[in-house]
Amino acid sequence: MPEAIPTRILSDALQEAVRGRHLKAAVFTTFSFDPGFFEEEVLPLLFEQSFSHVPKLRLVQLEEALRDIEHLAIYYDRKGLMPGGSPATLDLRRIPLSRRTGYFHPKIIMLLVEDQQEGEMRTSLILAVTSANLTRAGWWENVECAHVREVGEGSRCSFRQDLLGLMKSIRADEGTGDEHAALNEIRKFVRDRLQNETYRSAKGVLHPRLYTGQQSLAQFLAETLRLPADSYNLEVISPYFDDVDAGTLRDLVEALAPKETRIFLPRADDDSALCREAYFHAVTAIPHTSWARLPRPVVQRARGDEDKQPDRFVHAKVYRFWSRAQAREYVLLGSVNLTGAAHSKAGAGNLEAAMLLDTRSGKNPQFWLEVVEDAPANFHVIEAEEGAQDVVPPPLTVRHLWNHNRTEYFWEDVGRPPAFAILSSAGSLVERLEPVVTNKWTALAVETSTRFAEVLRGTSFLEVSVEGGAPSIILIREEGMAHKPSLLFSLTAEEILRYWSLLSPEQREAFLSDTVRSLFVAEGVVAPGLKTPAPQDSIFDRFAGIFHAFARLEEHVRRAIEAGHMKEAEYRLFGRKYDSLPSLLDKVINESETDLVNRYVTLLTAKQLLDSLRRQAAGDTRYEIFLSEHSRQQKDLQAKLNYSEKLRGQFEFGKSDEKERFFRWFERMFLTEAKPQSTA
Repeated sequence: MPEAIPTRILSDALQEAVRGRHLKAAVFTTFSFDPGFFEEEVLPLLFEQSFSHVPKLRLVQLEEALRDIEHLAIYYDRKGLMPGGSPATLDLRRIPLSRRTGYFHPKIIMLLVEDQQEGEMRTSLILAVTSANLTRAGWWENVECAHVREVGEGSRCSFRQDLLGLMKSIRADEGTGDEHAALNEIRKFVRDRLQNETYRSAKGVLHPRLYTGQQSLAQFLAETLRLPADSYNLEVISPYFDDVDAGTLRDLVEALAPKETRIFLPRADDDSALCREAYFHAVTAIPHTSWARLPRPVVQRARGDEDKQPDRFVHAKVYRFWSRAQAREYVLLGSVNLTGAAHSKAGAGNLEAAMLLDTRSGKNPQFWLEVVEDAPANFHVIEAEEGAQDVVPPPLTVRHLWNHNRTEYFWEDVGRPPAFAILSSAGSLVERLEPVVTNKWTALAVETSTRFAEVLRGTSFLEVSVEGGAPSIILIREEGMAHKPSLLFSLTAEEILRYWSLLSPEQREAFLSDTVRSLFVAEGVVAPGLKTPAPQDSIFDRFAGIFHAFARLEEHVRRAIEAGHMKEAEYRLFGRKYDSLPSLLDKVINESETDLVNRYVTLLTAKQLLDSLRRQAAGDTRYEIFLSEHSRQQKDLQAKLNYSEKLRGQFEFGKSDEKERFFRWFERMFLTEAKPQSTA
């Protein structure tokens, strides 16, 4: 009777690990990548709030929540970008990688979190090592494997050097020389706040290790485990194999000398074996080695309905060594398939990541896999790794910088550059690169950048055809996203002020949900529900409401700058989102039917805010650096604020010279910083 295999839902494990902590930085790595699925279904797991089931509304809520995370990046193999996936929308870095020797194949999640412990903030690293790609199949459909582990600052970490080596390899695979803010933040924590574990084991239990291609997998396992020959059984679960020869498995068996070996045989929906027939027989020719299957409850889609649906695809990669006599069990799980490219040193094959664990539970282990007695009638080969494009994309990265209204490309110098390349979207030409400039960021013409800005309002995918060949798909990288037009742009000036004034995140979330839902109901995107009561005439119709809203905005901006959350400060003060200051000023300028006095006072209060921050910059380098980095945006703000002069001309009272004297006096008094009188 096979031993029960531990099972759990990956999303539940991730949510539980993050719960109650603030996320400082995050890095995800994957081979296959569906940008839209990641944003709508994986990203919400990092936040402790509810999100709407309506995709558009969920993205608006996530756009707001992401401001609180300073650095978030996804690294993916450019060959693994899902052509049929959903486009990217939100503000996070998506970094394509190319390996000259194989696939970029690790599937890990690194989350730097902090929380209050014994009166002080403590930082920890949550590391999830998985086999799951950032795709619908990886998180919702396949049978995958994962291990989630947390390491607190000051701790000894047995895989510290392994993790530093992996991050170094990730950087080396990025060919543009780009900055890696999220990766650097996590690397700094691992380097400076963790210590190497000096002992191999503790109380007879082997400390965890992370395999990242430091050497061949067979050598790594033999040297780390040091298993006696003919005493441990080996079980291997892998969806992909070498073409014909079973040399990779033979090397593993020779290095570890297992007593018995069982290899999981993946099956197609028609029950054909997912390997070549020659490979099948090469495996059975290895002494004491058999093909095997997983228990049906592990692979079936729905209990009680197993006869009506095909089994789930097994995408997990697990190597299990166990001995009933010694009551010991070791498991290696992660991204490593049973292939030569996966088992090679990282410099000679794929870049992989897998966690080696001593999982001794105190009871006698048993086989997970059941031996397959008969050879399959048919064989069917999967030609490519899950999600791999048929046409290999060129080493091209295209990025659009919203804060500079500029589009650039970088063509890595990995061979003879093509004579030309065609960039298109939805079948329409966007740009022709001719000649192709290599090894540096090259800016495209202003009119081309305008076309890219229009493309990015609908999709982030770009089709690339090299010298007239078949097209492949790449993802346009977007930077300076604070300045991209918001997903939500229909708030009035009064609604923006009301939103600023709300005190708690829960109040802002409720306001945002109600407001956005009402907009989508009007557009027919969602069905109407309970009607939200209209706000009553209140302080927001008078000056006090304006002053209170700006006081809250200034508080948010100051708190963000002083905490080093510059992205959040940029969003609020200079961004193009629904609740940013420029959006409010645009509404004030263009909403001519709104009360003239309110519009004028709003512009003066905005000027007062900017003046206050500039005064602070005179004595605080944090403010000085922040404002100097956004000098162009300050000029844009000032141009909007100068509209107050036109508004003054629309007032009708007194003679022109009297009116001018009044406004000079009023603005001087309004903008002068109030100081408390000293007491005797």
